[in-house]
Amino acid sequence: ASDASVTLVGIAHACGRACGLSKEQVDELITLHDPEEKPGGEKFPFRATNFNVGVDKAKRVLGWSPQHSGDFDTVAKEYFAGYVQLGLDKN
Repeated sequence: ASDASVTLVGIAHACGRACGLSKEQVDELITLHDPEEKPGGEKFPFRATNFNVGVDKAKRVLGWSPQHSGDFDTVAKEYFAGYVQLGLDKN
């Protein structure tokens, strides 16, 4: 875990880089939705506001400290390398 903030799009880009994809290739796979455009007149199923979580309380109450640098690119590359090592990229 880390105490660095990363957006969902940032996570997608880091995962894409770990897999050898360019930003442009990842952007083609991302679909962003406008909460004002409700499909079929139904209530849109996503939050209309930003959703943030933090680790400040864990640091304060539990004495927690980050185990990673906050460089999500490095974390994504490590996870992908483990995925490949297990042969899971072959499916």
